[in-house]
Amino acid sequence: MSAAEVGVPDIDVVASRSLVAVLRLIFEPFEDRKRARSKVQQAKFEETSYAIIIAIAYAAVAGRGSLRVELSNAHLKRRGGPGLCLRSILYALRAAGLIQMKLGYFDRRTGRRRRTKVRATPYFRAMMMSVGITPSHSECPTVTTLLNGKKAVLTETLRESDAVIRRFNALAAQGHLTLPQGVSPPDNFLVRKLKGGVECGGRLYGGWWQELPETDRARLLIDGEPVVELDFKAMQPRILFARQGIRLDFDPYLVSGSNVDRKAGKLVYHRLVNGKRSTTSKRKCPLNFQKEFKEWFADKDSFNGFVAELEFHLKPISHYFGPEAWMSLQFEESELAIAILATCLDEGIMVYLIHDSFVTKEADHVRVHQIMLDAFLNRYGITAEGGISL
Repeated sequence: MSAAEVGVPDIDVVASRSLVAVLRLIFEPFEDRKRARSKVQQAKFEETSYAIIIAIAYAAVAGRGSLRVELSNAHLKRRGGPGLCLRSILYALRAAGLIQMKLGYFDRRTGRRRRTKVRATPYFRAMMMSVGITPSHSECPTVTTLLNGKKAVLTETLRESDAVIRRFNALAAQGHLTLPQGVSPPDNFLVRKLKGGVECGGRLYGGWWQELPETDRARLLIDGEPVVELDFKAMQPRILFARQGIRLDFDPYLVSGSNVDRKAGKLVYHRLVNGKRSTTSKRKCPLNFQKEFKEWFADKDSFNGFVAELEFHLKPISHYFGPEAWMSLQFEESELAIAILATCLDEGIMVYLIHDSFVTKEADHVRVHQIMLDAFLNRYGITAEGGISL
């Protein structure tokens, strides 16, 4: 495989070679290979390594996000030597934490196929910056509150929240948060995204730490110190119960006497609160028995029965279930999160948002926990005591 084959233009030859050299030092120890390569094999390996790394880097530079790669056995055999080592290179890059992969498939019965999607991780992008290759969206944006993808006209409430986001971005740009390897990827900023109206949606996106799985976030460092992540349990139902003046002191996703898994209960809840409801009186169940539910329910009747049980379990808030409820709930969540962020910044505490959870220094977590409780109580008049997990 050559760079020309994957359609990669010249970024910068020196920087490209530097990036490949740096990444090979990182990923090669993760290769599952027992024998040394011959000279011919080594030459093909180096050619393929260069091509795929630069292709992934270019996707990050161009803002395309993912690179699509064909990894079927038949395709790799047709390619010969360079193709055959492509899979092992990608698997080693993934094992080293440099890429994310969503494996493709080929359905022989229908003939349908999907190529494997490969995406640079924050670690990969940090290495790009270290050799002078700048990924897209690496500079802090001048507009930090968007409505339907465009600059929002700020209300007084939005103006206050926007000022908090800008304060955070200015501090985050100093690189306080790093990966375990000690590097800080370039996208150290947040943008608020409203959808449908100035009080709809409003979650904060853009920070590289939001891409990481929870297990990887636990290994992050703030100013070289270990972190913890504090998370509101069942945030949406907690807010809805608080609106009704009720403290949520039970698990909203588990129905007493039912053996249905909590994951299923959470999924059904989210479909109820966010999905479209039938307006006809003939339908007994507001949800369709779709493929996503079949892991937990044997048939439509058992599914419909559980939906009815969950609606009764959550009767005090069931009137909120319906279309577009998620938009107002996300706005509530984001307003609460920004209030917590503002207090933390006022006290000189760095926290990094992942929607309804907060990554902070282990040394600061007791104070952040109290700030979260106080913010919830001030907003809803109901305590969230016992509703925050570490």
